[in-house]
This record gives sequence, structure tokens and C-alpha cells, in this order.
Amino acid sequence: MADKFVCRLYFPSEKLSSQDVINTFFDYKFFTATHMKGIGRGFNSTKYKQKVFLEGLGKKLVSNESRYTIVLEDEMINSSIGLYKRSNLISMLSITIAENSFAEFRTEILRNIDLQFQKLRGIVCYANSMMDGLLQNSQNPDTYIRNNKSLDNIKLIPSPGIKDQQIIDIEQFPGHSHLINDLWFGTGWKMWFGSHYFQYIPRDLLVSFNNC
Repeated sequence: MADKFVCRLYFPSEKLSSQDVINTFFDYKFFTATHMKGIGRGFNSTKYKQKVFLEGLGKKLVSNESRYTIVLEDEMINSSIGLYKRSNLISMLSITIAENSFAEFRTEILRNIDLQFQKLRGIVCYANSMMDGLLQNSQNPDTYIRNNKSLDNIKLIPSPGIKDQQIIDIEQFPGHSHLINDLWFGTGWKMWFGSHYFQYIPRDLLVSFNNC
């Protein structure tokens, strides 16, 4: 499986009504959207039409729905931008980029993330390799086997839900993460922290780590 760059930016849902959210779908030049999901009824993939997308997005942003997902994808589904309203408190912007596109547009992409984190009053954001994130957060040993990765020296523990089955103990990995009340806690190749995040983890503790 070809690797990809992934970024997840968590921000207050109250910012959904701002023009900045709409702009996020058009600030990136690394791919051309051909399909959209979450516009209209259901979550079926339909052909991308900018006018239809903007009208549907506008309605979603001012709706009373507590959860929804809107995604733009390219033809081969190598790259995408998604907006996920997780609750009335937390929403998430997701950016997935083909590895070669990230290499070409790296500086511009990271600059856009910096700006969007500020405009959306980001709580926390991380960026890393999709493959690395998968291997450090999957409890299924088959994930390693399918991706030709060795399970040597990987700690397995009994599954809490299935008798006589073992799972990977992800707590052994420095890159594992957890979602708590729809908010991400973990580590990544690159991370951004907003002042709201320090309610959960003190700023002094974060800056005490090397290269933080």
C-alpha cells in the first residue's frame, strides 16, 4: 500500500459557521476534487460540482445536526479533504495527501495548516505518515501481516472481548493515540497545540519533551 501524509485538526464546533471553514476546502492545490460525500442525503459518493457542494456545505454548517461528515476526493481516492463534526463541541478537519504530492507541495501544505490552526482556533492538530499511524494504533496482528511487517518483538495480549484471541498491545508504541470525548491525545511527526488543549495537558509538561 502506497503511503500517504495525513493531518487531523481538531477545533471548536462553534467555528463551523465561519467562512474560514469553507475556505479550507479550496486552500489546497495538491489535488483536483472529482467526487464528494455527505452532500445531500446519505453518504454516497457523487460527482463533484462546485455549486452543489457549496450549497450543501452551507446548509450543513448552519444545521442543528450534532454529527456529520463531508468529504472531497480525487479520482483515485489518493487525496482528500474531510470535515467531521463529532459533537456540538468538537469538529475535525482531515487532510490526506498522496506521498508524492506532499513531497512536491510540502512547504505550502504545512503553511496552510499553520494558518488554518490559527483561524479555526485549533485545539490540537497532528500530522504523520498514514502507514506509521496505522501500525502504531492497530490492535489486529493481521495489519502487520498484510503490510509485510514483522511481529517479532511486538507484545501481544489476550483480547478483552474474544476468548482465545490475542491482540497487539498498542500501549507499547510511542506513536499510539486515544480519542477521549472526541478529542485526540497522542503523538505525531508534527503537532500543533492551542491554549484550550492545556486544560487537559499542562503546557509546561509538553515543552519539557525534547524537540517540542
